[in-house]
Amino acid sequence: MDRLSAGWGLIGAPAPPARVLAARALAALGDRERAREKAQTALTQARRWGAPALLSHALRAVAMTVGEGERLAALEEAVQVLDGSPARLARAEAFADLGAALRRSGRRVDARPPLREALELARRCSAASLARHVHDELAATGEKVRRWTPIGVESLTPSERRVAEMAAGGMTNRQIAQALFLTVKTIETHLAATYDKLGIRSRRALPDALGTRPELPAPPANVP
Repeated sequence: MDRLSAGWGLIGAPAPPARVLAARALAALGDRERAREKAQTALTQARRWGAPALLSHALRAVAMTVGEGERLAALEEAVQVLDGSPARLARAEAFADLGAALRRSGRRVDARPPLREALELARRCSAASLARHVHDELAATGEKVRRWTPIGVESLTPSERRVAEMAAGGMTNRQIAQALFLTVKTIETHLAATYDKLGIRSRRALPDALGTRPELPAPPANVP
């Protein structure tokens, strides 16, 4: 959790941005008045705290509750506060929201630079769902984009995914090879391709990259 928090710029924050999430949910349901109240409260707290990613998230929530002019101003600030920040996913989300808002306001040419930036960042983060959304937004601006190519876990072949999951569960290459009636060399090839696609360097990173956790061994009998 600490590593994830550091990436988002939330180390030391008193609590997860629950008001931001609540504001976004209320806005999505059409309750803009309550959403605006929660978003503004979250923004006030974020400005006081000063964590860039938290402030950007709050500004994006506010943008969902206001008119077009204020929306664009909030989203532009959401991007600006992350300038130079290592929180790449938060930057990708902020650029994506700004680009989408510009496109929907009829400013298709202006929308393209932030959407291009969002797409690059999302792909570097292996944020497949966000990358696909931004890819479609960019295409909607009239820009010619390359055909979508899967990234992250969704880019793995069925064989690569099966081998990766077995390796993440603690099996050795030889054990996997025996279980799948393949050679050890084939298993090594599958894992090398998997590491490349997921942007990792070893099997120790597989559980996080796959979104899985190896099961903990059962405690010995008679141990309280």
